[in-house]
Amino acid sequence: MYKMTEEHKRNISKAMKGRASGMRGRKHSAESIEKMKKTFFAKGHQPWNKGKTGVYTKEHLKKISEKSKELGLRPPSQLGVKQSPEAIAKKVAKCSGKLHWNWQGGITPETQERINDSKWKEK
Repeated sequence: MYKMTEEHKRNISKAMKGRASGMRGRKHSAESIEKMKKTFFAKGHQPWNKGKTGVYTKEHLKKISEKSKELGLRPPSQLGVKQSPEAIAKKVAKCSGKLHWNWQGGITPETQERINDSKWKEK
């Protein structure tokens, strides 16, 4: 059996970068979905990492964390952190009124009613 060299693997990987999956734009048939259900959701099937701990070393996790922070991939979690009233007010001021993404020039139901009123329309 032929075993690919590392160079060959890199060349294939480089050639395949940016290509869409072979299933893109297609749907699985009902038959293939049933087959997948039988294999993936079979009784007693467990994911590869169930019960495993320490898959990554602490040093490796630290490297991943630092690199992702450096690249801005994942912001640090703010879950459970109380924000000061000043910070909340600053956020509100940043995206309210004309600064809000969905600002429509002050159109409200009352304004619309006045604009559409017959006495304002030209005769």
